[in-house]
Amino acid sequence: MTHALLEARDLRFRYPRQDRDIRIPNFTLSAGEAILVYGRSGSGKSTLLHLVSGLVNDYRGSLSFENKELRELSPTAMDQLRFEAYGNIYQSFNLLPYLNVLENVTLPAELRGQDLRERAGELIRHMGLEGFEKRRVSELSIGQQQRVAAVRALLMKPRLLLADEPTSSLDIHNKKLFMDLLFGMCRSEGTALLFVSHDPELQELFDKRVELTSSEGGIA
Repeated sequence: MTHALLEARDLRFRYPRQDRDIRIPNFTLSAGEAILVYGRSGSGKSTLLHLVSGLVNDYRGSLSFENKELRELSPTAMDQLRFEAYGNIYQSFNLLPYLNVLENVTLPAELRGQDLRERAGELIRHMGLEGFEKRRVSELSIGQQQRVAAVRALLMKPRLLLADEPTSSLDIHNKKLFMDLLFGMCRSEGTALLFVSHDPELQELFDKRVELTSSEGGIA
């Protein structure tokens, strides 16, 4: 039996001075699985990422990671969870333009005193970026930069990868290429993928989907 890595049950959150709850449909996410969370602006996509990341914790219902209720973790324990278990791909990439591809990828490991250049090289090749290791990221295309950001997020072998609208700047061809590569990498690494987007073109790529609406939402 596959055990859930991340699980949401009857999850609700209300911002101050708002008169309605943001309601997240029930879902589970296991190692190696990918789930798409989609909906219009204001439906709660960013809120869900903030809840999973522990940036806000005054929710109702249940949100657990590896059977640990997130709101019950101390700030130190939540920081440790983010440090050890989570990886992030951002919409704006957050790459350093004056560093080359390999330097951008290995920077998180170096800040922790780890030498992961060999693993970084393997991931770079798997993402179709072989030969670009010494190229400054400012010289790469948008699609290539996004793949660099994905490699960096996977370098430390996170158990959960949080992706926040990472394909919003990509054209149709590069979007499909990026998603195929990302799915393959997450499956081979056993990394669960929580992917947030408002892009309807991505829905058919995911077997598991959660729709957020202004009211109850639903799961597909």
